[in-house]
Amino acid sequence: LITLSSLRALELYGNNMNMNFSHAITEKDNWQRLSLGGELFDGTIPSEIGNLYLLNELTLQLSQISGTIPTELGLCGSLKSVRLGLNSLMGTIPTELGNLKELRLLTMDSNFLTGSIPIELGGLTHLTKLLLEQRSTGDTVSGLSGPLPTSLCEIESLEQLTINCGSDVYLSCPDGCCSCQL
Repeated sequence: LITLSSLRALELYGNNMNMNFSHAITEKDNWQRLSLGGELFDGTIPSEIGNLYLLNELTLQLSQISGTIPTELGLCGSLKSVRLGLNSLMGTIPTELGNLKELRLLTMDSNFLTGSIPIELGGLTHLTKLLLEQRSTGDTVSGLSGPLPTSLCEIESLEQLTINCGSDVYLSCPDGCCSCQL
């Protein structure tokens, strides 16, 4: 299926198949849309994802993807939509995602991400939706911490920004900038 040279989009979302996210998918460099979520895939996102220069939509949400978000994702300069929510991703948010200047939608919610929100995301001037609230692990929420970059609050196109905040979370949100998921 993925060897068809003219194939530009692959949508297998919610087909109740269980597959490992294959390096074979990233060997084809002319993908424009990959929608592979819905508890369909497991494994990690291969670093070869950075070879998909024409990719403008990546949907891997609601899968069993684990590991970290590869920094190479920031090389996919045509991306307009990245949906990575509802997985088991860990580690930090790569600063390289700030290179995705065409990005309009970025969802990384309901994972186990840690660290600060990169200031580089504030340069995504076309961003309309950013979901960053993280899953709870026992009595604590995953470790997104530090101040929310004010540059995010200054993105004129941003319509929705959602993070974890509250007395037990170490992430602060300027008044009126975002909605909190407690």
